[in-house]
Amino acid sequence: MGKLVKQKHLNLYKKYTEQLIQDLAIPVVLVYSNVEQKCNNCIYDNIHKCSLNKYNGSGPKPFTGGICPVCNGKGIISTNREVTINCTVNWVNLNETKDFKIESAGQTETGYFKIKTLINYYEDIKNADYLIVDGVRCRLLNIIKRGLKEDVVVVAYCIREN
Repeated sequence: MGKLVKQKHLNLYKKYTEQLIQDLAIPVVLVYSNVEQKCNNCIYDNIHKCSLNKYNGSGPKPFTGGICPVCNGKGIISTNREVTINCTVNWVNLNETKDFKIESAGQTETGYFKIKTLINYYEDIKNADYLIVDGVRCRLLNIIKRGLKEDVVVVAYCIREN
């Protein structure tokens, strides 16, 4: 361990960084498109990998005979899955030198922003198809890990989609 930065300082950095994110964060929705799951309306045939076209007794659209009205006999439905995480959000703008500079929320015409959250959300953000921030659909540009000696936070650069 170094002479100036001790383990107790690193522990304090981690604790206070996590608390700052918690205190200043807003909800950001991560959306995963076309997530396949078994139909919630019919009985699934594991052998043939399709619907048995029999109502399961608890689904939203009861039917007798014919094809399941929810999955059209496939036994699988594709949906969007959403996960909400807390992140700090800073709207930024690219200047002439391609550096990011901080702007007030909504003031940037280009729609760039960065989010910061805890390290355990790295894979979730990286694998999301898109994000929803302040009700606006956004796309991930880059994601990096940050910290002192060990990674503590994730910083992701995003852009608002039109």
